[in-house]
Amino acid sequence: MEELKTIIRKKLEEGADAFLCLVDEEGSPVPALVTDADSPDLDRVMVGEVRYPLGKLLIELLREYPDK
Repeated sequence: MEELKTIIRKKLEEGADAFLCLVDEEGSPVPALVTDADSPDLDRVMVGEVRYPLGKLLIELLREYPDK
């Protein structure tokens, strides 16, 4: 998991606008849009068998912020 957090931090520091991921919220995975390499959400990033429509969320974000 630390490797994933390191990759996300590096990408944000290199200029990525944001990273959409799942974070642990009281034992349940929820989507989070991380926009800062120092975000406390990075400490809660999780990976697992959870299915979440992240693709649909990305499409909505692209529609709302087409220039990002």
